[in-house]
Amino acid sequence: MSEKGHLQLVKAWEASWQARGWETKILTKKDAENHPDFHLLQNKLSKLGVDLYNQRCYWRWLAMVTVGGGWMSDYDVFPLGLDSEVGLEIEEDDTFKSFYYHVPCLLHASAKEYDRIIHLMIDMLPKKRGKNEVISDMFSFLHIDQWRGRSGMIWSGDVSPQIIYKTNEEDHQWLDCKFGQTKLAVHLSHHECDMALKEGRYPEIEKMPKNLDQA
Repeated sequence: MSEKGHLQLVKAWEASWQARGWETKILTKKDAENHPDFHLLQNKLSKLGVDLYNQRCYWRWLAMVTVGGGWMSDYDVFPLGLDSEVGLEIEEDDTFKSFYYHVPCLLHASAKEYDRIIHLMIDMLPKKRGKNEVISDMFSFLHIDQWRGRSGMIWSGDVSPQIIYKTNEEDHQWLDCKFGQTKLAVHLSHHECDMALKEGRYPEIEKMPKNLDQA
């Protein structure tokens, strides 16, 4: 995705959440650097040759500690049933919650819980990177559950990993509102957008880019 595409996505993300009553905040590297263990994490990631994109994915966990905890959303996650009132109800319990299993696209926890989980992830980073081994916060998050059990977290499937448009045999598209009402949000990941285009589930728009990577 181009820089322009990223900025447009951030604006769309902000507008969608604000329309549902939320106050949004964009996390920055500075937020992560305010954590006392930023350099500890960064040194480990650098030695393992983790690329900048995945480094940033780890940084956000530290940033959530320094800003006081709360909700964390990927910028390609958009609210469905999760308005601010529903959010306040969920916030009454500050147990670490992931709303799409091991994919940390929508989370809620206290600062203390974010700190606990990121330190579990840091402790589990390998000393040496294996051949073809992918190191990312998603896999580190999954490894907690695989190697140490759920560790006091609550995981659920309340985020839809798929665009909620459907297409019938006549290529007519419609929004599956009934399904959407059962989910808190939808995750429009790059992979899902690619698959939706191939399968004819992507919403019809006037000017479809030929190459999504350049959009």
